Amino acid sequence: MDRKCDVCNAQDVEFVRCSGLSSTSYEYCRTCVESDLEPLDALISVAICSDIRTMNQLENCFSKDFLNRMLLFHKETEENLLKDIKEGLKVMDKLRYEEWK
Repeated sequence: MDRKCDVCNAQDVEFVRCSGLSSTSYEYCRTCVESDLEPLDALISVAICSDIRTMNQLENCFSKDFLNRMLLFHKETEENLLKDIKEGLKVMDKLRYEEWK
């Protein structure tokens, strides 16, 4: 079975480590570790669990440099990132509502 980096999909995984964003483990290649990159879904998950709804809130939780590197590397825009976060928040809000019914 080929092991791929969870950040860039390279097949030269060298590390399995806990994400710098959460207590979830991912597989990383050396380049992604040295560049301090994380899987985009890790960032989205943390934002959803933190109830982040705006770019200002995201920038208050993560450094602007980190966010810019993540967006650039994953070829993502702020708008699409927020859209993905908001879609996840809708699911969480629905689950919370169902739990309290």
